[in-house]
Amino acid sequence: MIGNENEILEQYTFGYADFEKQVKHTITSTFCIASNSKTFTAAAIILLKDRGAIQFNDKVSKYLPDFKYGDQITILNLLRYESGLADIDWELNRHNILDAKALVSEIEKKPLEFEPGTDGRYGNAGFTILARVVETVSGQSYGAFLKENFFTTYDMQHTGDLSTHEFPKDFSNPNFPGPRPELTRYIPDVNYSLSLGSGSMYSSAIDLWKWGSSIASKNSVNVFKEAYPYGWGRDSIAGRFCLNQTGMNNGFVSSLFIFPEEKVTMVLLSNIENGLWVDWTKDLAKIYFKDSTDTFYPKKREDTYSPTQDFSTYTGRFKLNEDRIIDIKNVDNDLYLHLNDFYVGHHLLPIEKDKFELRSFTGTLFFKNKDSIHWKLPERWGGWVQVYVRE
Repeated sequence: MIGNENEILEQYTFGYADFEKQVKHTITSTFCIASNSKTFTAAAIILLKDRGAIQFNDKVSKYLPDFKYGDQITILNLLRYESGLADIDWELNRHNILDAKALVSEIEKKPLEFEPGTDGRYGNAGFTILARVVETVSGQSYGAFLKENFFTTYDMQHTGDLSTHEFPKDFSNPNFPGPRPELTRYIPDVNYSLSLGSGSMYSSAIDLWKWGSSIASKNSVNVFKEAYPYGWGRDSIAGRFCLNQTGMNNGFVSSLFIFPEEKVTMVLLSNIENGLWVDWTKDLAKIYFKDSTDTFYPKKREDTYSPTQDFSTYTGRFKLNEDRIIDIKNVDNDLYLHLNDFYVGHHLLPIEKDKFELRSFTGTLFFKNKDSIHWKLPERWGGWVQVYVRE
């Protein structure tokens, strides 16, 4: 969806909210928006600051006196990803529906990754703590505070918090891409409570357009007056200043791009996880602003699937470190990667001998003599290589 502050300019829907039941998407279909939830959490904190209820330099212990690291971390540290907090163990808690208080206890169990304020590292734990601060200061649940102050105000009828596991009727099923469309892999039983404040929101394209327009026009909160637009990233696309945030969470991707000077908001939502979703939105912006000189138009991929190729020799368990382990499994002569024992596998698309593409995360995997895997991200994502050794 593309819209300015007054009207929707372009909108398109594709595919299925429920592939098995053949339920097609509509413009009001809802999706988990993953890290785009952070834009709401940060806005709630800014709103409370504007009301005089909190200050950015306050220690977290002022609002969460029992929090183990509360005397070391400020609200600003949390907003800037400078807290040093480690994310909780998702797999260990996969079956546990946790409220904000319980999540704080889980976060406390891990040591700090660095001294607060001395480094920065993108993560989710800090925004979960911010969500808990919103609750203690406002006396409301995180979802109720957002609804009262943002969703109702801007008529966002298809937006809410999934952490309570109350799903809207038009919620799309999450999926990983498969080797062929009919083998797209549905992901059941996703635990959204674990991403409270950092990735637990759901929304629709039309509601995110309304949210983006409220940010661009400074009606909701004025993020532009802050030292940094907390909850957002800054970029220059097609020669224009852009606020943006993206998200990816177990079968969903979301992208929200705001061009404040042009007052244009662009929204992309998908219920098939794909590592190229940021590129899609950047290309969309270049096309819309008629600056497609460096836009990447990929060629249509030829089907490389070969039922006669034997993939069984690639299977096994490979380890980077104690926190990063992958299992390669062969299912009906298709390879799937399971990261840290996740119960649904990511399909590996064969593109050359010993070389596979991982579309859901993005990147390329090279098997070296079947004893190790070199996982390489594309240059646009940093180009780093991780080496996993067969156990």
